[in-house]
Amino acid sequence: MDSMLTITVRKHLFEKVRPFLAMLHRNEPPKSPVKQIVQKEPKGKGKLINDEPIFDNDEDEEPNEAEFKRRKARDAELNENQRIIREAEEKERVEREAQDTLQSKQLLFPKWTMKRIQNDTVNLLSQYWLEPTVSFEFQNTQDSQLDLPIIPKAFRFRVSVKVVNVPLLEISADQMLFTFYLKHIKPQYETWSLSKITGVKVTGPIETDNFPNAKFKVARGSTSQVYEFTHADLPCLNPNDGSVLYNMLLREK
Repeated sequence: MDSMLTITVRKHLFEKVRPFLAMLHRNEPPKSPVKQIVQKEPKGKGKLINDEPIFDNDEDEEPNEAEFKRRKARDAELNENQRIIREAEEKERVEREAQDTLQSKQLLFPKWTMKRIQNDTVNLLSQYWLEPTVSFEFQNTQDSQLDLPIIPKAFRFRVSVKVVNVPLLEISADQMLFTFYLKHIKPQYETWSLSKITGVKVTGPIETDNFPNAKFKVARGSTSQVYEFTHADLPCLNPNDGSVLYNMLLREK
């Protein structure tokens, strides 16, 4: 009795659910069979990708003799151009430094003119003429002697025989001396020095229009660098040089 009841209930429930199952079955999309695609290599052709390693023989190839010579010539030309550029730059640097040094010296030692000599020695004697020119050092060694300023009155000294007995008030004698100095004097920055004179040799006399002249070849400092000047340059020397020259010449007599 129970089994019959169970069968009857199941059958009843299946009849109730069957329309719903039929509807779901109609809405499900049809399944299409999946085919596996296999790409075949074309006949008569090799593989697109070669598994064998690729070697670049160009890098390992030794340059031939002609190529080696061309490279060597090119490197030599580049080195020569670089050398020329370096020499030109060094020459320009040296010339620029020399020009700067010259301008500094010209500021320290202005050019002597007739007007300046007349003013400094006769008309407008400066109260500052005892000021040092370059250095304020107090040592007195071969490479750094005392920086004594020049004495403008030295342009009027009656050191030559031709004017030795001429009074200082004689203007014509002054003009003869000033003209002589201006004609034969060197720029003062070439004769004035802090290096002490250590040796001297005198040659001459050198005949000039008004007064005899003489050439001095001196050695200066610990390195004994050689300089030359004449009698006309004596007023522009460091006065300490004048004292050293005088004592040296006395010893040689």
